[in-house]
Amino acid sequence: MASYKTLFNNKLMLDKFISMFGVNANTAKNKLLIDSYLNYGLIAA
Repeated sequence: MASYKTLFNNKLMLDKFISMFGVNANTAKNKLLIDSYLNYGLIAA
């Protein structure tokens, strides 16, 4: 349960940063990076 909370919180924060900086999250390179950042956040927590 805690991992889902962490994942959801990290996703919300990452989406906020992406929208603030105007990064296109739909490119193949960015999708891979976003997934790796979210997985790293789960491992670190």
